[in-house]
This record gives sequence, structure tokens and C-alpha cells, in this order.
Amino acid sequence: MTYKIKTDKFQGPLDVLLQLIENEELDITEISLFKVTRQYIDHLEKVEELFPEDLADFLVIATKLILLKSRTLLPYLKIEDEEEETNLAEQLKIYKEYAEASKTIEELLKKGKFAYNRSHIKFAPDEITFSPPKKKLTPKMMSLIFQEAIKALEPVVRLPKAAIEKAVTIKEKICTIENFLEKELKTSFGEITKNSENKKDIIITFLAILELVKKQNVCVQQDEYFGDFTIEKLKT
Repeated sequence: MTYKIKTDKFQGPLDVLLQLIENEELDITEISLFKVTRQYIDHLEKVEELFPEDLADFLVIATKLILLKSRTLLPYLKIEDEEEETNLAEQLKIYKEYAEASKTIEELLKKGKFAYNRSHIKFAPDEITFSPPKKKLTPKMMSLIFQEAIKALEPVVRLPKAAIEKAVTIKEKICTIENFLEKELKTSFGEITKNSENKKDIIITFLAILELVKKQNVCVQQDEYFGDFTIEKLKT
């Protein structure tokens, strides 16, 4: 992965950052994942061509970083299914393979290549039948056919909704918390997470609060170790 990031504690390729953290050579709590994601979004807005395989690489690494940081910040939260991490990595790998394949198909369609000769056939069925379409195939029609084929495969290789939907809600959580504190000025972590549907939502809320603390928009206070803590808006 050639894309590079720049933070106060690290500068270089994103995969090297992950390797340093996994080898415990760098403390993940010193890395702002919000800033890393923001830099990548800015990068996407500037590039002329977006390569699906690069986006897939970023998703894999970013997912691992979020998981590592969540485990560090919330050690008392246990993953209910230890296979969940492995399954997510496998499905992201499948996503990457499909992204690369779709790019190859798109290039072939642009070149007008729809068929190739085979050097030899290992076996042949007793009878071969082929019914050509009544209408002439066009690149647009081929694209629609491939889209329908991909839709048919979705139940088999569909990524967990949490991996896509929840991964992009940190910024939304920040806005939600800020809007809540505009009215209440003070609340607690337990209060704003009482309606959370799962642990992932709680983790994302916690990361959003950390970003607000870094920006000095809020202050937090905890009276008991591992107990609930209050969140109060700072006056500007």
C-alpha cells in the first residue's frame, strides 16, 4: 500500500503503522484514528482515479487499527465470538478480490473484448447449445448483466453491515454528542449509550468522546475505576 499518512508520532505507509503497533513498538493510544481517516478521505478527493484494491487495503488495515485501539481503551469488553475478527478479515479479503476482478472486467469492456480463444479443451460435453441474444450486446448491457450476477452472490459474500455502516459513524457520533450537549451541557457515558444496539456502537461512541476531549470541546470525570463517567461541555 503506497499511500502514506502523517501524524505527530508517525509518518509513512499505513501498513507499516499497523505492523509497528502489532509488534508493540508504537502505542496505538497515541494515534488519532479520526485524523488518519480524515487524511485518507482528503487523499481520495484529490486522486484522479480510485483503485478498488487500494480502498480494500485501507478497509482491512483501518478495521484492524480500530479493533486494536478499542481493545486497549476498553479492556473489560470481551468479544463474544473470537471468530468474528477472523471472519471479518476473510470477508474483506473476498471484497478485495471482487474489487480487483470488477476493475479487470471494466477494462475489458472498455476495450470491447468479450471473448477469447482457448488453447485446448480438456473435455467436451455430448451436446453444446448456445442461444445468442436477439439484441446486439453492448458494453452497457454487459455491465448490467455483471451487476445482476454480483447481486446474486451478495448473500454468500456480503460483508457484515457493522463493518461498513458502523465504521463511518465516528464523525456522526461526534455531531450527535455535541448536539446533545448543546441542550443538556452535561451527561454521562451510560446515559448516551443506554440505547446502543451492540458493543460496536458503544466503542464508536467512546472513540468519539476521546476525539472531543482531544479537541478540548468537552471534559470528562470518573469517580470510580471502571465506573461510569460524566461528560461536560467546555465553555468556548
